[in-house]
Amino acid sequence: MKTAFGYNILFRIDDAGVEKYLAGTTANTFNITPEVKESITKVDKGFKKAKVTGYGYEFSAEGLVMLAEDGDTGDELTKADIISLATAGGELNFIYGGDQDGDAVLKGKVIVTGYSENSDSENEATYSVNFRGVEAFTPDTVVAGV
Repeated sequence: MKTAFGYNILFRIDDAGVEKYLAGTTANTFNITPEVKESITKVDKGFKKAKVTGYGYEFSAEGLVMLAEDGDTGDELTKADIISLATAGGELNFIYGGDQDGDAVLKGKVIVTGYSENSDSENEATYSVNFRGVEAFTPDTVVAGV
């Protein structure tokens, strides 16, 4: 067993079979929240019973605002691309995990639930974008060249 370095865990959008990274990403957060149904009957004598009935998940990404330039390869989503995704309102296919042959990943669909930017007079502009899962994710493995 070995530790995973954060730079090896990537969130990307699958755009019609083309994996696109969020340009300038400095951090990702991934949260899974169980959905719990509680019940109580008289026989339970005041003690609540709980049962996990499913789960929800959310991602966030933070990074440096990146603008398009001549010579870009098109495999990264710029500020304009991310804002376009945020305002389009549709579902997006995602891939989360490593990007090397044999790496474990999660795949599924998300929607954008928020986008914000921070710019001051002394530092590089940064962004934050939030996603919520809209279907169960599935484990998969990266296969090189596919």
